[in-house]
Amino acid sequence: MRLALYYPHTKLHTENILKRSLLLWDRLEYIVPEEKYKPDYKDKRFERALELFGIPRLPTDDEKKKAHDSIMEVFTRPRAAPARRRRSAYFSRCLLRRLGCK
Repeated sequence: MRLALYYPHTKLHTENILKRSLLLWDRLEYIVPEEKYKPDYKDKRFERALELFGIPRLPTDDEKKKAHDSIMEVFTRPRAAPARRRRSAYFSRCLLRRLGCK
């Protein structure tokens, strides 16, 4: 079975996302803040489709810790110096000719 995780929201915001998900995946998981959480949709057809197709996903404490550690690693690792782009002399001459400067 092919699953997709809808992230970072706890409910789908547009019908297009639901339609595309129905075409691409067998089921769609969405993260919930607590076990009894149930998203409230104005369109009852949309809500019913999600009841049949969606799977609420309550992350375990271990999953939360792994996600936290991964995010912290990205933001605390040393950054590489930004790469400087140098234009070649040939490129500069061609650019100047196109601009009518030489």
